[in-house]
Amino acid sequence: MPLTKSPEREQPAFALPARTMMPLKSVILHHTLPRMSHFDWMFENPRDPGGPLICLRLGHLTLFHDRRAVALLEELSPHRRIYLEYQGIIAPLNVADRRIERGRVERVMRGRVFAQRWNDRDRLIQFDWRGWEGWVRMVKAGDRTWRAIRVDSKG
Repeated sequence: MPLTKSPEREQPAFALPARTMMPLKSVILHHTLPRMSHFDWMFENPRDPGGPLICLRLGHLTLFHDRRAVALLEELSPHRRIYLEYQGIIAPLNVADRRIERGRVERVMRGRVFAQRWNDRDRLIQFDWRGWEGWVRMVKAGDRTWRAIRVDSKG
């Protein structure tokens, strides 16, 4: 039986082109405000790695260190790339003669993520930070809300 080249497999609609499987810079910042605090998970956009950062707000870090964790993430507006390195006070806003305090940020973790699957409703992200690594699957739960589930592998 002669050897023949197998036909090229078509990429599923949810898959990113192979070139976007590169490591994407990522950071988790602890954002403290006068009356509350939360964490911001930021990473490069797999569709535009040199552009603004994807930013997701979460209340705790359980998603990254508990293998059974589930969390709701709020997608914020894209953030400037400076936040990959910046720590400190975020300048207040002056809006309609009011000063709005925006708190301060402190880096908790820095590393890289890989977008294994990325579309408007379903995302699979592999994270790799010193001591913390694994997979998070995100499923759209609302207009700017994602239900994030820690998964053991590419599931």
